[in-house]
Amino acid sequence: DGHHDESATINYFNKIYPFLSQDAIIMFDDINWSKGMKNAWNTIKRDKRIKFTIDLYKLGICVVSTSLNNKKIFKFFL
Repeated sequence: DGHHDESATINYFNKIYPFLSQDAIIMFDDINWSKGMKNAWNTIKRDKRIKFTIDLYKLGICVVSTSLNNKKIFKFFL
């Protein structure tokens, strides 16, 4: 749970990415908290390095994997 700002969230993602294993999970909190956070989530989930995303409205889950070839995006509403 970091700084709830579009550019800060994207910067955090880009800073941690090089340190992830080949198969990793990244979770983002409050992805619909503000317009900026929605924009950040949309930018991150479209990133070519992310292979699988799950949108749980409040929480966004990204999967980085070398074994997945096709991008998959899932969105759930409670």
